Amino acid sequence: MEINENYSLNNEKSGKVKSNDKDSKVFLLKYNDTTAEAIFNINDDECLQALHDAENGIMAENINANEKIKKTSRIKQDIDIEKYVSPELEDSFENITKKVTETYKNNKEVYEIISDDVYEKIGVRMPTELICAIHYRESENNFNCYFQNGDPLGKPTEHEPKGLLYYTFEESAEAAILDHYDYFKNDICATYGLENDFSTMSSCLEFAECYNKNKDYAASYVYSGTSVYKDLSQNNGDINNEAAYDKRPGVAYLVNELMKNN
Repeated sequence: MEINENYSLNNEKSGKVKSNDKDSKVFLLKYNDTTAEAIFNINDDECLQALHDAENGIMAENINANEKIKKTSRIKQDIDIEKYVSPELEDSFENITKKVTETYKNNKEVYEIISDDVYEKIGVRMPTELICAIHYRESENNFNCYFQNGDPLGKPTEHEPKGLLYYTFEESAEAAILDHYDYFKNDICATYGLENDFSTMSSCLEFAECYNKNKDYAASYVYSGTSVYKDLSQNNGDINNEAAYDKRPGVAYLVNELMKNN
């Protein structure tokens, strides 16, 4: 077999010789945006094996990169949350936003594990930004608490839903998301014609409302920090009371901020 310096790997450009002595050649192989070196002794079998090893390594790197993109896929902005946020509101939530963003960046792998687990069960990947935002609303991103309600992990829950028992945050979060998904998919999405794969901002926010369950305070849970909440609160009884007005950012505000800062 003749070794060609313009050897083609999967029809991508490759084969630039880095060194050339009588015993070996070092080829730079390129696949998509990934480059790898393959050292060839001048022997047919060894050359082929080196090419295959290099190809497999490059392919694995690209598959992993593509999987990362899927886990943090962009949410289509069919609702532009930004236009409902005033500079005053941004200033009032600045410290909270920084803290949540920092928590998200430092613990993104945990949120990805939850997203992966949910995907394995239902074939739909929940955005990590949405998981983090709900986590904040439930326990201010405390990983020692139930995702469902903020009670301490490792003993039965006392708040609704009562009587749950999980020992890890990931197990708790997966169970909580799956517990709400069927209603979200079959009732909410089917009724309002929404995407049930969390691909749009509107579907993400509808899931958050389903998750909160408390209909009187759904506006606060989802829209606090935006003028939407202020408008909705006029018809929500005690929420209109300044003392009762939610002073924490809602899911919509946080998801929007996490997407901007990610």
